[in-house]
Formats: sequence, structure tokens, C-alpha cells
Amino acid sequence: MSTYIYQTNYLPAVQVMSIKADSFPKGIITAFARLENALPSLKGRRFYGVRYNIGTEIAYRACVVPLVEGEFELYGLERFTIPAGQYAQVMLCNWQSEPPQTKAIFKDMAQYFAQDTSRPQIEFYKNANEMWLYLPIL
Repeated sequence: MSTYIYQTNYLPAVQVMSIKADSFPKGIITAFARLENALPSLKGRRFYGVRYNIGTEIAYRACVVPLVEGEFELYGLERFTIPAGQYAQVMLCNWQSEPPQTKAIFKDMAQYFAQDTSRPQIEFYKNANEMWLYLPIL
């Protein structure tokens, strides 16, 4: 039985700037470091992690919402769209001091909801304490 409280929510599409991790999961930290280093400031930014399947492999993108439209070209980052749709969601607290086992949590969520495998799983880093996980559902 899950120790988390899951809810469902419709999320609109989000246009983001992104860097694809060289590997999953080991390349995630490096991808976020490269993304953060490309920006003049992190203040006011909304960061996402997006994981999706490419064949039998898992791909991961470190993402940030641009503050203004021209940032895509200005910083040379790849444009990516986090797709709209219905998602199961859960909030995790103290995610930096107690790194969550996101793989296990997504797996647990998939036991309660019919997962839409055509859309990616999403991590939204709301702040240094709060992270939201979103599982795409049918």
C-alpha cells in the first residue's frame, strides 16, 4: 500500500528549453548543471525533469521555462514541449535532503492509474523543498 497521497490534475502544455542527459540516471546531474550554467540567473525560473522511453531506453531532459520568448535562441538550448493532458500527481517534501526514489514512486503510481506511455513522466522542482511528480494517465 502506498504511503503517498495521489491526486489527478489536467496540465496544460509547457514550452521549455532543455538539455538531454547523456545517460539515465547517471547523466541527470550533469544535464542540470549544463542547463543552469547556460543561464545568467536562476532566479524566478521553473525547472522540470522529463523522462520518456526511446525504444527500450529511458531518455531524460533537464528543462527550464523561458522567461521571455527569445531565450531559446539566445542561450542555444533545445526547444521541447511538455505535453498537455491528465496526470496523476504527488508532492514530495525535503527532496534535496532526502532524495526520493522517483522510479519506485512512479511505479507505485502506475499501480493505481492507467499510465499513458505516449507522454513523459514529469518532475517539477517547485523550490528547494518541494518537488511534484506527474505520471501521465489515460
